Amino acid sequence: MAGKVWQAHEGGKFLRDLKLGTAYYYENDWRLVPWEQYSYSVVVFTETHWFPITGRQPTTKHGDPAKSLLHSHGPFFENVEDLPHWSRRMRNAADTWQALVPGPLGDSYEAPLDRPELRGLDKRVRDSSNPRTRRRMGTWGV
Repeated sequence: MAGKVWQAHEGGKFLRDLKLGTAYYYENDWRLVPWEQYSYSVVVFTETHWFPITGRQPTTKHGDPAKSLLHSHGPFFENVEDLPHWSRRMRNAADTWQALVPGPLGDSYEAPLDRPELRGLDKRVRDSSNPRTRRRMGTWGV
């Protein structure tokens, strides 16, 4: 059964449909952690607070208003299965970190660096700034 979906620009509609104590889901931006699999987060609005400009809004237990969370993390989904990249292996970002390998590697595991990795590290060191030759902080030269 497909649940409701609220896009980032539908803040008013989200506030009308929102129920306190109900879990809402959003998919985390994979560009922030490109080395990790897709993950999702759960938001539960538990109370309402009055804000000077926007008036009374539902908030999380930490005081985050619903409309601004939707705007910054939207779209929000009513069911976790409706997420765009949903699979059983998708993890909740609030859960403890799970290793991306199937089991413990053991004490005898070694991972030596190969030539391309060493060349890349060497290039990063060469391209970094030299503290003896760089300008003083606060000065600007053309």
